[in-house]
Amino acid sequence: MSHKRRRRLVRLMGGFNPLLISDLVSWWDLSDISSLFQTDDTSTPVTADGDTIGRVNDKSVNGHNIVQATAAKRPLYKTGILNGLSVGRFDGVDDLLTVTTPAALANDWTIFMVHGGGAVTTGKYWISWGDGANGEARQIQSGGNDSINMDFWVVAANADTDIEDGSAHSMICTWDEATGKIYRDDVLDGEDTIAENAYTGTTLRVGANAIGGNWLDSDITEIAIYDRVLTAAEITTLHAYAGRWGVL
Repeated sequence: MSHKRRRRLVRLMGGFNPLLISDLVSWWDLSDISSLFQTDDTSTPVTADGDTIGRVNDKSVNGHNIVQATAAKRPLYKTGILNGLSVGRFDGVDDLLTVTTPAALANDWTIFMVHGGGAVTTGKYWISWGDGANGEARQIQSGGNDSINMDFWVVAANADTDIEDGSAHSMICTWDEATGKIYRDDVLDGEDTIAENAYTGTTLRVGANAIGGNWLDSDITEIAIYDRVLTAAEITTLHAYAGRWGVL
């Protein structure tokens, strides 16, 4: 789809948001200050640039709020970073948000994210779930050649295109219980067979791998998770929605 057609789709969508695609499991939007809190409960809302983020409320109907109880391990709220929108900034040292893994992630799924185009050290993790200590985990990480890859601890689907070129990019990963696919800006950029592995563990981590390491040294914008592989049309719609972050 051309940039012109994508912009037109965004205009036609009007009030579209990820809730309007069925089977939404979780949606964390770090640009929405009303869903952010400085502590792991709702006692202290985020109000200003530089506040810590101890809790991000799930904007789906499922209540999968991601939290951090330890003050020193909370990412920072940074305003006006990407196309005028705010982000969560992870320090690459120990910043981490967690939640009990949604049951839907045991089967086929789609994960939507936006990356702002800045540098990310190879081998840093946006999201992971499962038990990495036993090699029974599923993860999305920064790969070689400034790309993104998806792994089930050992076997990976790797994208080929640079996401650290200074431009915002939509990143959509799918798994149908047999094949992993990675879409960069609505284009299939990586695909590989990923057989279902033994899957254990109860923690989903945003900003680290499945053993709580390889901390993300980048910003997180928003993440939406679906309980199925989205259609090509739905992937295109999500990519167009990412235009609010400056994705072309």
